[in-house]
Amino acid sequence: VTSEFWMALLPKIQQRLVKVPFLRSYSNSLHYVSELRYVPEKFRDQHEQPLFEDLKDEKYLGPGYEDHLDKLRCLGLRDLGNAEMIERVKADVENPGSSRMRTVLAADVWHVKVAALLSALLKSADFQEAQVIRNLNLIPANCWTSTSRRTIYYPDVGQIPIPHDLG
Repeated sequence: VTSEFWMALLPKIQQRLVKVPFLRSYSNSLHYVSELRYVPEKFRDQHEQPLFEDLKDEKYLGPGYEDHLDKLRCLGLRDLGNAEMIERVKADVENPGSSRMRTVLAADVWHVKVAALLSALLKSADFQEAQVIRNLNLIPANCWTSTSRRTIYYPDVGQIPIPHDLG
């Protein structure tokens, strides 16, 4: 903005915008900029959709704002954080009737992306976040279980298969 008039008006417009629900969420409802979060690429699937459904207290910024992220960040928009994504993974896993984790085929690209995400989150998480991830029933072994509740034995170690006739 080069005009003195608009330069003086810009801060007033910004002050008013943060007090008005003008951004649409994924469900198309209006929210204040401070209430919503941009879903970064690492939390999106191959179709650019969030990996997990949003919570009832929705945070996902709706599509179509990508070209304006810098301006929205100046107004207070933040990216969805790791802890917020862990909450959504937990909500998905704890809702077996509509869990995407439990209904998408394991060989699907979506599962590969989620596995990589959870691995990265474990490496960067603080102790409490890491415990939440470890306690999630993510492993389909007769029943869905977690690594913190029981020992998991895999059919191979690295690339070496465990012999079937050991006992």
